[in-house]
Amino acid sequence: MSNSAFKKKKKIKPIAKPYLRGSVYGRTVLFRGMKLWVYPFIFILFNLFVGAPFSFENSPFLRVVMNGLLIVFCGLLLYSGGQNAGYGDISIAEIMYNHEQEGKPVSAKDRERCYHPLKGAVTALIGCAPWLLIALIYALTAKRQEFTLPVLPNWV
Repeated sequence: MSNSAFKKKKKIKPIAKPYLRGSVYGRTVLFRGMKLWVYPFIFILFNLFVGAPFSFENSPFLRVVMNGLLIVFCGLLLYSGGQNAGYGDISIAEIMYNHEQEGKPVSAKDRERCYHPLKGAVTALIGCAPWLLIALIYALTAKRQEFTLPVLPNWV
């Protein structure tokens, strides 16, 4: 059997389950976004306890590596939280699709909880909105700082 024939034979079609598409905006998105407002404080607290032992005085390389690992850990924590939320939303969307196919009524509250591809992006935007707003205000009001050495007195 040739190699190309083996590759053609092994092709598997992806399985796509039908689901009920939810809305991008709603209470769940707002509450999840507001929950993201707390994460920077959690990361700061975490860094207070774990970051001090990672501040190697003699090795800048180890300091950069260990603090980089802390940043990766925090990013993975956020990613896994979003992944779990999306998994829950798609599960509800599949159940609500089956309810709709059986002729049962689907409430607006249940439809809002269903999966939508942009729900995670809107949640992240709501979560970073306060920090982006503070950064934008600071960027618009920042002024260039200049310093000149004062003139030395005559007696020096």
